[in-house]
Amino acid sequence: MPCWKPPISVPPSSRGRPEVMSACCQEPASPRSSTPQPHNSRSMRIDFASLQLFVTACRRGSITAAAAAHHIAASAVSRRLAEMEAASGVTLLERSKRGVAPTAAGQALLARAEDMLRLADRIDGDLADFSTGVRGTVRLAANTSAVTQYLPDDLAGFGQAHPDVRIELRELVSGDIVAAVSDGLSDLGIAASHVPMPGLQSRPYRQDELVAVVPSAHPLAGRAAVRMADMADLDFIALQGESSLRNLLQAEAARLGGSLAIRVEMLSFDAIRRMVAAGLGITVLPRGAVDPYLDRLAVTALAIKEVWATRQLMLIARDFTGLSPAARALSQALAG
Repeated sequence: MPCWKPPISVPPSSRGRPEVMSACCQEPASPRSSTPQPHNSRSMRIDFASLQLFVTACRRGSITAAAAAHHIAASAVSRRLAEMEAASGVTLLERSKRGVAPTAAGQALLARAEDMLRLADRIDGDLADFSTGVRGTVRLAANTSAVTQYLPDDLAGFGQAHPDVRIELRELVSGDIVAAVSDGLSDLGIAASHVPMPGLQSRPYRQDELVAVVPSAHPLAGRAAVRMADMADLDFIALQGESSLRNLLQAEAARLGGSLAIRVEMLSFDAIRRMVAAGLGITVLPRGAVDPYLDRLAVTALAIKEVWATRQLMLIARDFTGLSPAARALSQALAG
């Protein structure tokens, strides 16, 4: 279904309102006057693409980051934002070596822009309700834990019930998932609950039990359970990047006055399991990412007797009531 995007008319300043007059009612043009017309007699028309770029640049504090989020060149973003400022006659962004930040005028536009983008999303959903059946595309971002343990079965079941819905799944770290949903680049996200989610709505998805994974011949392998203090000084194999799991483990080690002795960094749970089996170190993974492999790899899974080892995965959205019918159906299937 085509996406309804209303035109936006924003007065360049708080003084004066742009006048709209039909062609049949317009008076003949008067002779050119030497008196300059006040700037606020003009109106600034903003397309939704430029508005979204402005919002993302403000949220991320960087034109480069906004360009990366929308998969376009930074020069194109800079040009679109400069055109907005030229059309309005006001400076919307303060630019520095550290990035960008909205001016007072930019703050006013940002607040209205976020409201209008949310409203446009809701209108899309309302209009889509008139179509026959649930169909369309849902953009879902999820962390590795959800992708490897739960989503294969969940999405397979959903696909059987809703064959006309297409899922675009992206595997990201939890912090990037929050940013993608906040920026409107994903309709739904699944992230760990300990990651800040300002301005987003959330619903419980699944509980994730974390376990220690050690080589079968490791001294810890004979124990029934371990704590972070038992693992803090041992060679550790971790996920690359700023994953929520890695950040959680580093925070717990720091709380004990130490740090993870990371020896190897890998990109996937599968690679981490194989490194542990080869005796290169230990790790912590979700139980669902370990138990199916215990009879194939020379590793042992140990319970972790600490509160942090049970974490909640959350389904997040900007506004669940404003989702399209397809996204709403998926959200209900995943989190009731």
